[in-house]
Amino acid sequence: MEKSSFNFLSKVQDIKLDQTLINGSTDGLRSFLNIFIAFTFRKPSSETTFEIVSVSAKLKFQNPNLLLSETNVLTGYSFNRNELDIGDWFNFILDEKAIYSIEKYRKDDVPFVIELTVVALMKTEVNFQNGVTIKNSEGALKETARLHFSIVKSNWVEKILSNLGYQNLKLIEIPLNHKTLVEAYDDIIFEFNKAEEYFNQKDYNKCVAHCRHTLDALTRNLKKIKTQVSSETSFKWLENIDTATLTWIDELNKSNTALSSKTHHSGQKKDFSRQEAESIYLVILGLLNFIAHIK
Repeated sequence: MEKSSFNFLSKVQDIKLDQTLINGSTDGLRSFLNIFIAFTFRKPSSETTFEIVSVSAKLKFQNPNLLLSETNVLTGYSFNRNELDIGDWFNFILDEKAIYSIEKYRKDDVPFVIELTVVALMKTEVNFQNGVTIKNSEGALKETARLHFSIVKSNWVEKILSNLGYQNLKLIEIPLNHKTLVEAYDDIIFEFNKAEEYFNQKDYNKCVAHCRHTLDALTRNLKKIKTQVSSETSFKWLENIDTATLTWIDELNKSNTALSSKTHHSGQKKDFSRQEAESIYLVILGLLNFIAHIK
């Protein structure tokens, strides 16, 4: 439970955030990070009370300081007792650029900060002996607070990110089936999706490994065609494309295989960086997109 507070006329007002009440959602057009924030409001004195008019919130990424989204809740909270516990859902719209920035800068867990601005209408209570209470408006008061929290990597990757409807790396679409390749193409897409899954988990070595596996079947059949050995049935289409296209696919495939192999690091036990994994992934994405549209 993350906590913060602010003051109204020197009276402490509490803010709480429960990690279990954070989720992602999408309506098919927009993505939302939904966060429930609880408040404990207290009267400053027996004579002074207030009505919460609105609570606005800015969702920011920490280090670097990035404004990701803003939202506003019109509350109208008022109370006749000394203390009131209440809360609201704050639904932050996250566009593709915001999600991409989160993925780019997070190390493991996702560090956020919510900047809250609370606007209240202050009132003075006058109690008469006959039991009648009159409240006079004393004007508006605005206070701010900051609530720091982090979403753990496992929860972000396995639950929230997928519920946002965001696919981290697929910047262009490729067909998920192929009329000629059939089962072999299914295997290629399976490996390709595993590469994306490991990239999202920041396991760049496994991402690159599955990038290599993605084109294993293609590599095998390219060799058969060049040596005039009959290719596998599902790759007969390769025999019918022109020489220039075949050469381009072959050279791009060989270059990518060399780049994604461990020997690329000259024998050093060095992990692939995010940039290397992303670049290798995008090259294969482009190659698959080309192959998928060959008739």
